[in-house]
Amino acid sequence: MKNSINLFLCSIISLTSFGQSDGDNLFNDNIVHQIRFSNADIGMLENGTKTYQMVQMEIDGSVIQDIGIKDKGNVSFYPDKPPLKVKTNKYVTGQEYDGIKEFTLHNSFEDPTLMREKITYELADKIGLFSMRTAFAEVYINNIYYGLYTLIEGKDELYKQRFGNRDLDAVESLDFGDMCFISNNPDDYNSDVSGWPTYQLDNGEPTTAWPLFSTLIDVANNTPSSSFYTTVNNYLNTPHFTRYQALNVYLMNFDSYIGFKGNQIYVYDETLSKWQVIPWDFNASINLWDNGNGAEYANNYPLFPSTVLNGCIAENINNVAELRYEYLDAMCEFVNIHCTPSAINARIDHIKELIAASVYNDTRKQYSNNDWDATTELGMFTISNNQFEGLKTFFNDRYNKIDQSLIAEGFDCSTALVQEVSSIELVVSPNPIQERFEIITDLPIDQVSIFSLTGKIVLEIINPVGLIELNGVSPGTYIVQAKSGIRTVRKKISIQ
Repeated sequence: MKNSINLFLCSIISLTSFGQSDGDNLFNDNIVHQIRFSNADIGMLENGTKTYQMVQMEIDGSVIQDIGIKDKGNVSFYPDKPPLKVKTNKYVTGQEYDGIKEFTLHNSFEDPTLMREKITYELADKIGLFSMRTAFAEVYINNIYYGLYTLIEGKDELYKQRFGNRDLDAVESLDFGDMCFISNNPDDYNSDVSGWPTYQLDNGEPTTAWPLFSTLIDVANNTPSSSFYTTVNNYLNTPHFTRYQALNVYLMNFDSYIGFKGNQIYVYDETLSKWQVIPWDFNASINLWDNGNGAEYANNYPLFPSTVLNGCIAENINNVAELRYEYLDAMCEFVNIHCTPSAINARIDHIKELIAASVYNDTRKQYSNNDWDATTELGMFTISNNQFEGLKTFFNDRYNKIDQSLIAEGFDCSTALVQEVSSIELVVSPNPIQERFEIITDLPIDQVSIFSLTGKIVLEIINPVGLIELNGVSPGTYIVQAKSGIRTVRKKISIQ
């Protein structure tokens, strides 16, 4: 459950649209799909030729003629099992499958578990981010089994489903796209002024995307901490940016902002007139690659790594109280809900049972069946000169490290987390508050608590009636929490 009333309301909207959206069959992850491509030029695919070719596609028994496929990926390209991009409308205007025109098939490059991307996208969704939908698929090309792939929603499909427009402006930060201020000239972001292209237009129109993007970079880098949250949040969804970095840190995803700086998509939300960050490219997540600074393990990588403390925009996560709370709050969700040993081990076991037969029959994967069996469990492994922490070992060690780090920070997760709620709305009036306020909701409230952004309780009222007096609470930003039975909801408030 999302951890602020804004995130809560957004989640209701997202879940409603998600439940009614196209692609429910294609991204049903309770089954392993079967996708067959016929009349393909295998030589083109295995040579890494990134040119579309027209083929026939059959998905779970449904045949679609004249669709386009091509190789995708750079580092992740593997000729025995090439990653693929699929466009159903490449040659037939408007042609769709299950309402979807584009998706990708990832080969789990260098991941012996074949699970890292799937698990990471799931966790991104669980903490309230705009995460792409995923599933697994057996892929056949000209009746040859190419193995188990991770089926991932296309970016423009996400734009359509979540923001109502697949043609929105979107910019991707590539490797070394550190989100630092360069200049007020939009063209400086749309070039390789440093000798290396650091950003690229991923979608939309360059004439609008680059000026908007350069304005974001300017404001986000040149606004003081004292006004950062209220100002920059008008240009960027800063809570989502913050929670995304928490995801990267918890899962030690170094092919991201906390490592090589790339693989972040920023899409311009025309409804809210601000940039939204879209989680993207998790084939190296869960500590598959280290960050170039020597071995990093789940039990030693810190809660606040230097790349967060010193990163452009990200440095505000520790300096701005609201963002620091958001970051630590996301970490609390991981250690108390989504990544507890029992919860994550059960999810790993479920996925393993689901895909086992498909994996065992996959002779094109990079690692053996024994490697797959072992690395999804407990232990440390060296395979082909690469070191791996077993998935369950990683999550067990990461749980312990982050849990102890939160305690050391003095952050009380019990005040941050909320329980599942079905339907409850909370209005605090007035907000900002001066001397007193009232809680307006559709359920009887048993207890109202006010917490500082470090999780310290500053006021608690049992069975509140009428106006609630602040009784000397200092001015600042706080979290008000209302409990009704087992249901809890929170809202950020300002006290003047």
